[in-house]
Amino acid sequence: MHIAIDKGIEKDYIIATMFIHRNTKKVGNKVYHSTLLMHNYWDNGKVKHKVILNLSQWLPDQIEALSAALKGKKVFSLDELKTEEGKSIGALWVFNELAKRSGIKKVLGNSRKGKLSLLMIMGRLLTQGSRLYLCEWGKEQALKQVIGIDKYDEDDLYEALDWLSSNQREMEKKLYKIGYKKKAIRLFLYDVTSSYFEGQCNEMAAYGYNRDGKRGKKQIVIGLLTQEEGDPISIEVFKGNSSDMTTVASQVNKLVSEFGVKEVVFIGDRGMIKSEQAENLTEAGYYYITAITKPEIELLLRQGNLQMGLFDEKVMEISIDDVRYIMRRNPVRVEEIKNNRQQKFEKLCRTAVALSEKLAMHSRAKTETAMKQINELAKKLRISEWTNIVMENRKINIFTDEEKLKAISKLDGCYVIKTNVSKKQLSTNKVHDRYKDLSLIEQAFKSIKTGFLEVRPIYVRKASRTKGHLFVTMLAYKLVRLFWQNTQHLGKELHHMIDAIDNIKTVHISLANNTVTRIPDISEEKRHIFKALNITLPSTLG
Repeated sequence: MHIAIDKGIEKDYIIATMFIHRNTKKVGNKVYHSTLLMHNYWDNGKVKHKVILNLSQWLPDQIEALSAALKGKKVFSLDELKTEEGKSIGALWVFNELAKRSGIKKVLGNSRKGKLSLLMIMGRLLTQGSRLYLCEWGKEQALKQVIGIDKYDEDDLYEALDWLSSNQREMEKKLYKIGYKKKAIRLFLYDVTSSYFEGQCNEMAAYGYNRDGKRGKKQIVIGLLTQEEGDPISIEVFKGNSSDMTTVASQVNKLVSEFGVKEVVFIGDRGMIKSEQAENLTEAGYYYITAITKPEIELLLRQGNLQMGLFDEKVMEISIDDVRYIMRRNPVRVEEIKNNRQQKFEKLCRTAVALSEKLAMHSRAKTETAMKQINELAKKLRISEWTNIVMENRKINIFTDEEKLKAISKLDGCYVIKTNVSKKQLSTNKVHDRYKDLSLIEQAFKSIKTGFLEVRPIYVRKASRTKGHLFVTMLAYKLVRLFWQNTQHLGKELHHMIDAIDNIKTVHISLANNTVTRIPDISEEKRHIFKALNITLPSTLG
């Protein structure tokens, strides 16, 4: 059967041919025979080949009937060739290949629980929801062909979470060795965040400092440890009332005793490594890079150790008692803070005008109530320190205290980084840049908490399953990070690319009571994604 396609005036012809190919292959003393329905065609001067159907299990008379039909003889009609949409496979195939490449699949192993864990990682990447929802989602995915899992239920997934939790530390160590066996890592980024619960029954949940601004809700604290480029190494779940500082020792001990790191440079923000933690790290022979608080900067200025002239767009450095202080004023941040203050002040003024109009229109309205409202708003906006609010003839007037505003804004955009790493180990600029790399963990938390991976809601109660759930999320983040590293040059949004490949489905082709599962040709856009990832889709599935 031949097909000629005329493409416009230039007549760029593509000739396609379907035919039966019989192949004989000898391996040792054994001879293997196969019969295939092939599709050969010319495309831009090149011959390309595709297998449409494997006919090896067909009866001889069926093969002859098909051969006659291809030659135009009416033994049976090709209208009997039926196609049916199958299950989603594109994104599953890609992330399965990336799981192999990253070592995740090797670490999880080939046990049923290992395969179920990989399934949950895929689910975190491609959908969100409870374990029960994941059971329904899986019915439309080619899980058997890709992962090797067919039937499972909610209890199977809970058991897999328990298994993951009990094996997490060992798995993290193995992943670290796989990823960095040829490269000694000594710089580590660390930060914590929290995730709140709608319910009350999670064993790890407790009331604590809530970074999400959700008052009255229990939470867990999540510590994420990465290497200097932001690749996650370990994730740990702490009780919701754990302070940031108390989690540091656990992470450093893990690096030394479990990961075998001999020289640790621990990088954490100003709330993570305070004076006590810095002293403990120094006494233990470890290094740190952190930042100091605004009150600490003001103390150094009063003591004369720092001068305002040192704060410049260019990075500057001084040393005090073998501790290095690296400082800078960020001009972009200065403008941001200035504009933010102005916007808050304008909001306060608009509210004052509205309240004044109300007082003018309603003689029984109380001035005390209006003053209470405007003062509460000023405190909420955190501008009460440099604003003066005066009531005069039932009209609210707001003034700026310029002297106080000047004093408050003196350190706008200024920050000071503190470290015990010697200049020989890391230069001034490198210390500065490594601290700024903490933004990589902020990106990771954004993805894990509210972005692509959406760790919430956490539909588990037991501590082990909470830990397992967060470990699944970390492994999913490793895969999506690897995906993005290879595809970001395409100029497409991450969501768009993953949705595009997730729409690739198998097709079941039936003829003469025989069925084969194929993956259809994909669009040019999807081919670019697969090429960027250096991953090839098979044409047929067993």
